[in-house]
Amino acid sequence: MPPLDVFLLIGQSNMAGRGTLGQVEPIAHPDILMYREGTWQQAVEPLHLDTERAGAGLAMSFALHLVEQCPGRRVGLIPAAQGGTPLWRWEPGADLYQRALEWTRPALEAGHLRGLLWHQGENDALEMELAQTYFARFTGMIAALRADLGHVQAPLVVGELGHFLGDDARFGHPQVVNQALSHAAQILPCCGLVSAEGLGHCGDQVHFSAAAFRELGHRYARVFIELERR
Repeated sequence: MPPLDVFLLIGQSNMAGRGTLGQVEPIAHPDILMYREGTWQQAVEPLHLDTERAGAGLAMSFALHLVEQCPGRRVGLIPAAQGGTPLWRWEPGADLYQRALEWTRPALEAGHLRGLLWHQGENDALEMELAQTYFARFTGMIAALRADLGHVQAPLVVGELGHFLGDDARFGHPQVVNQALSHAAQILPCCGLVSAEGLGHCGDQVHFSAAAFRELGHRYARVFIELERR
């Protein structure tokens, strides 16, 4: 059996997935696995169990796109995202950064790290100071994470914040964070940006809808494939 192509899922709730499961067809495939409680097992949504609201996310359609494009490919997902988390908790030495390392290192005994999938920034859009410093903090974190995982050229796919955030007064600076993510994708090696253009929310103006999550996953996959071919 071929080794797994492993992807680390990191960020906050829009990476963890908040889509209502009954609103989309379930995804199941024997070549899509998830790492949970120290073992690889058949992937099933919700991948993340960070809250009772956990549901459909982008990762399963991302993985399905890859295995359908390349029959025989086995995809392993490490669900390490955590809803409601600011970027500082993902910086070197912080709790979620350390947890991602602790989960990923043993998981790689079954395969090879093929990529990092990131979706985060809603919390940092709340304050201008956090939004304005996002680029420097994010790029520093990614450089450290790649180095600590021993894969300094690991492909990185980052997603834009939902464009609908601009309609919610709670999130004052989503455009600033999206500009930072776009700049990071241009500066960081082997990094690609996924557009959130046209994707709707689930009714709360914070989280993508289940259907939007499915489309977002396909967009992540297409960007990853482009990076892989470079």
